[in-house]
Amino acid sequence: MSIISASRRQRFGHYINTLNQFAASPLARLIVFGLFAVQSIVLAFVMHLGVPPDESNHIQFIDYYAHHGLSPNLHGQTPTYYLGDKTREPDFMYHYLMSFVYRVTPLSVHYKYIFIRLLTVLLALAAFYVLTKIFKRIGFSETVTTVSLLILTNLSMVLMMSAAVNNDVMVWLGVSLGILFLLRLKERANLTDLLSLALVIIWGGLFKRDLLPMSLLFGLLALFLIVRHWKVYAGTLKKIRPLSYLLIVLLILGSALFVERIIGNIHDYGTVTPTCEQVQGGESCSVFWASLRAQQLALQPKQNVSPPAFLAKWIGEDTYNIVNVQTQFWRRDVRPARWVTPVLTAVFLMGLAYGVYYEFSQRLKSDKHKGLRLYVLFISLFYILSQLAVNYATFLHYRIFGLALNGRYVIPSLMLLVGFSCFYWTKALANKRTAATLLAVGIILIVIATSGLQLLLRNHQLYEVVNETANVSPVPSYLQ
Repeated sequence: MSIISASRRQRFGHYINTLNQFAASPLARLIVFGLFAVQSIVLAFVMHLGVPPDESNHIQFIDYYAHHGLSPNLHGQTPTYYLGDKTREPDFMYHYLMSFVYRVTPLSVHYKYIFIRLLTVLLALAAFYVLTKIFKRIGFSETVTTVSLLILTNLSMVLMMSAAVNNDVMVWLGVSLGILFLLRLKERANLTDLLSLALVIIWGGLFKRDLLPMSLLFGLLALFLIVRHWKVYAGTLKKIRPLSYLLIVLLILGSALFVERIIGNIHDYGTVTPTCEQVQGGESCSVFWASLRAQQLALQPKQNVSPPAFLAKWIGEDTYNIVNVQTQFWRRDVRPARWVTPVLTAVFLMGLAYGVYYEFSQRLKSDKHKGLRLYVLFISLFYILSQLAVNYATFLHYRIFGLALNGRYVIPSLMLLVGFSCFYWTKALANKRTAATLLAVGIILIVIATSGLQLLLRNHQLYEVVNETANVSPVPSYLQ
């Protein structure tokens, strides 16, 4: 019996080693990206327009640009229930550029937006590809990177946003690119990387205002590197590459747009995002949902929610809605089992908790990647805290807890932290390779079986026309 048992253990160990070797291979990475692309493309075609979070808003904004001249500056725009004022919208660039895609694509209106969805799939793939470069620079193994990507790309919210008309994916790409350029600059002073980082800083907020806090952080970190390596950067100015000239032109253009829109808003209205009433007056904005909400709040007693109470609910809702999908008007017929989110969250947090011990225990050991890991961890945690602050301020203003609370806003940080959790689990189970492999396989199977594409496809709302209010259709009638 002992001989048979030993033989079986040896055979099982061989399977484990083979699986680990495969997970570290380029083929495994290609399969993960391919699986993600196929699932996202399926969603891009089967989801009814207007179903994903805020997609109807993005569609209407793109449509407005496409039918109102070539200038990025709108004049005389009439507020609607969803658009409000868009003449001073700070993050207009995604919609402006997609309006040109809309104009030149020789397809029906419906398929113009399907094509834009496919561009979103490409942007998401680019963000995940950049993520692999970050993980490599901070010392994650190929296996850890592949497992992290497989988990991330099978979460419902990640898949839905990767296949929707939205500018959220620009934040995934912007945060990833900003971190990658910072890591490269920490390793070697390079003018091209510095200019590329400057482009992320300047253009980021024009694509999505969520990137503005990150632009500030990236700018401060870049300034520190410039001061520290000033002589090196001064030397690179003497031998500028042709690519640098193109980057400088884009930087000048982006700076002009940044000053016109964001600095202009601060100068004229005292805020980056002026209200519809500030720009167009109360009468014109009387049909806008935010204006109607303000009228409702004026008639209601003010309710105070303490920051700790908000934090508890914010964490719970965000974690659940990443595994599942939530929007203000999403009515889910099929949801994950109740145990799924607590289990996945517990495994995720336990990995990060061990990471605290691991990094402290490594303080006397030689680890060239430790400083870079802590650097990236700091940036990812800063992003989460900035989102928490924005969400709390939004709640205090509109008193709608679900507003800007879909789980999707923390995805740029989650992309990094899932990788860190996987990395620290491999360290915690360094002497138990079989256990580490089984844990990884178990988590992947849970995510695929309870979240992801199969969960979305089983919800009939995915294929239905979205009626967000009784009287207002979220998308133009020609799209329904």
